[in-house]
Amino acid sequence: MTIYYLMVKTHKITGLKYLCQTKRKDPYKYLGSGKYWRPHLNKHGKTISTVIIRECQSKKELSEWGIHYSNLWHVVESEEWANLKIEDGTGGAMPPDIVRNIMDTKSKRNTGANNPDVIAKQLATKKLNGTLNPTTPDSIQQGITTKRSLNHHLQTPESIAKCLATKIINGTLNITTPEVIAKQLATKKLNGTWSSSTPDSVRRGILTRQENGTMSPNKISISCIHCHTAVGKPTFGRYHGDNCKFKPLGG
Repeated sequence: MTIYYLMVKTHKITGLKYLCQTKRKDPYKYLGSGKYWRPHLNKHGKTISTVIIRECQSKKELSEWGIHYSNLWHVVESEEWANLKIEDGTGGAMPPDIVRNIMDTKSKRNTGANNPDVIAKQLATKKLNGTLNPTTPDSIQQGITTKRSLNHHLQTPESIAKCLATKIINGTLNITTPEVIAKQLATKKLNGTWSSSTPDSVRRGILTRQENGTMSPNKISISCIHCHTAVGKPTFGRYHGDNCKFKPLGG
């Protein structure tokens, strides 16, 4: 049975990518045959990487996935890709004038991030300014290990107890007590920001909105016994009742 491989080839020096397909037994040895891609290889070398994204059982399947990824990644329009046409698995030549126009456009765009000379100049400038990030596989692994160690440390009972003790010493620990809750409620009443909704007022409001057609008959508002705020079921379950910030400790 013939297997059609849909692949992404990436040039290791310039970063230029190429969406292509082959039915060869070893798809990694296939370099690609694009009219823009092959001259690019001849100029910058054939050091490329290959990622197989689909193994298709038929040309129809190959065509469907090729068109899908061509449109998804905009391989014809983007200067990051060497494709001059959508990869539909049919191959075929394009009119010379269209090929020439697309190649000229891609060549003009390929003067920035994909140009080795520009990349070398940017690296030299960063080294001169001391802004080059000397990231290596070892430094990345060390950073990951450090982060994991810190996260594990923060989750231990000893570290939690130490954080609580520090907050108590600094006076930054928020301890909710009945006195604190009463003080907060008194402040809200004084400022006029406390909702004085009662079960009766909530029911009257629901009936009024239902009569005016401004509320769904299935919507139910619930009054929280801790802060006396009337809200809908989703909000109540998230922020009120047992989860209310005004609920006394141990209540």
